Amino acid sequence: MAQKLISILALTLIGIVCGILAAYIPGLDQRPAGGSVAVATWEPVSVPTVLASLSGDGHPRIRLDLVAMMKGDGKSNETVLNELSQDIVAYLGTVALARIEGTDGFDAVRDDLVDIAVTRGDGAINDLLLRSFVID
Repeated sequence: MAQKLISILALTLIGIVCGILAAYIPGLDQRPAGGSVAVATWEPVSVPTVLASLSGDGHPRIRLDLVAMMKGDGKSNETVLNELSQDIVAYLGTVALARIEGTDGFDAVRDDLVDIAVTRGDGAINDLLLRSFVID
């Protein structure tokens, strides 16, 4: 019992010391000079329309109108959006129509598209919204 009490007191003391030392570490408080915390704003930016052929019988065509949620720094990065559009065309060329059918398939493809956008955006894109999804 005494050993448990000593262990608890030792851990508590270590926690207090670490807390006090953390207050004196330079750069720990990352607030700007005005005291306010900068918050990233995300703005919807249209991605160039995606026209692609799916894999499989008949090569059905698909058209996507997408919106990327990008960091709002006052300018959109057209290069990233064009590369994103090309990446999506390449991905859709590997997807069969049967994979998209049904809600589970649609959700899986949508999740893949969001992953592609976040990866391509390298921190500038945090989500991808589908405006239209048409298969011909």
